[in-house]
Amino acid sequence: MKILLISNMYPSKTYPSYGVFIKNTKELLEKQNVEFVAQSSIYGRTENKFKKIINYIRLYLSFFCNVIFKKFDVAYIHFFGFYSVPMIYLLRLLNKKIVVNIHGTDLLGISTFTFKLQKKVLNKIDLVIIPSKYFKNKLINKFPNISEDKIYIYPSGGINTKIFYPQNKKSLRKKHNLKELFTIGYVSHINNNKGWHEFLQATEKFKKEIDKDIQIIIVGTGQHEKQFEQELSTLTVKENIKRYKKLTQIELSEVFNLLDLYIFPTKREDESLGLVGLEAMSCGVPVIGSNIAGVPSYLEDEKEGFLVRVGDIKDIYEKIFKYYNLNEEKKVIMKQNAIKKANQYEANNVSRLLKEKFEKIMK
Repeated sequence: MKILLISNMYPSKTYPSYGVFIKNTKELLEKQNVEFVAQSSIYGRTENKFKKIINYIRLYLSFFCNVIFKKFDVAYIHFFGFYSVPMIYLLRLLNKKIVVNIHGTDLLGISTFTFKLQKKVLNKIDLVIIPSKYFKNKLINKFPNISEDKIYIYPSGGINTKIFYPQNKKSLRKKHNLKELFTIGYVSHINNNKGWHEFLQATEKFKKEIDKDIQIIIVGTGQHEKQFEQELSTLTVKENIKRYKKLTQIELSEVFNLLDLYIFPTKREDESLGLVGLEAMSCGVPVIGSNIAGVPSYLEDEKEGFLVRVGDIKDIYEKIFKYYNLNEEKKVIMKQNAIKKANQYEANNVSRLLKEKFEKIMK
């Protein structure tokens, strides 16, 4: 089986985490002896509109060249957006098998025009990959005529347990010049819909309540950086924060292992799965996550951590406080539950099942 990979996002040296789940999926399928004969992708990201247009022109040129000069059986397209519709029409004319991987933003909050285009080409697709049961239900509600046999749930590449695994917290904290204090983390974009404001306010309230020093680790950058810095300057927790802007997956695994608790306060309805929560859990870190989108598909309240109401600072604070006050035995059980659940999403296992699904459409 030979595959042409098509994606409008893919990691670059400057943006190593951008679309990393697509890169991971490709590499995992290659380990399952799936051959990617060509790739048409946009590497890295830009906010410049002119550069975006140039990137899409290059993407289409690459796609047409690959269609003409490369022999492949399946086109594996990431993101069911406006850009992919002409490609789907051409691929169907050429009698190629088509797999489309929906990630969330390409299903929710789209324009009426894009929805109509999607509806027209949906019957031309052989397999639709979706990141969680939540999005499977959203897809069926949006396109009630779609056959469930065409839909496959695949958790965005799964978890690489050779990278994300429990490590010695004490030695890592020494390496990162951190003290043996209760440590909370936020790993996400600094965008308002990711819940950074709620995170800061909840940790500020928690610190004042316990009247003790804590440590906070924040990883990420985003479009609301200035707003973030302004708000942080007014809070006492600013003295307790260690910040990283861009990390590789290996570095990120170390950061997770520094934490006692990971907070995932997303407010996005199109949060595809929230793989970052599973990565933390794979390192043995309990998670406090928003009860929205794909998050509750793997995070069970009071088992691997706690679910909180979306955008509710008080609820986040109370769950941090609740975990902090658990006895050591209950904390250990929660950590073990987190690892056990994350192992269900182990990358090699889920990619093997995905390969079988690809093979099925070839028959």
